[in-house]
Amino acid sequence: MNVNKKLGRFKQWAGERMGGEVKTSVSDDFKSLEIEMGLRQEGIHISLKSHLFGHVLIYSRHGTPSEVDDRLCQDSLKTSRRG
Repeated sequence: MNVNKKLGRFKQWAGERMGGEVKTSVSDDFKSLEIEMGLRQEGIHISLKSHLFGHVLIYSRHGTPSEVDDRLCQDSLKTSRRG
């Protein structure tokens, strides 16, 4: 199936190069969706970096990840018992 897809793409590309077919046009809606998707991906990367940076700060200040996780679990249990 993958080979058929690649052959179809090659056929389309060859037709466009030889002038036998009209080039595939991209609508304005598609262009705007591409831009929006790129912006969302950038936002996700920024969010992930800040989230990971927060973990690095927590671990560097409070010990190994297992110690921090244990403390966070204990703290959450304490607050759930109070509430």
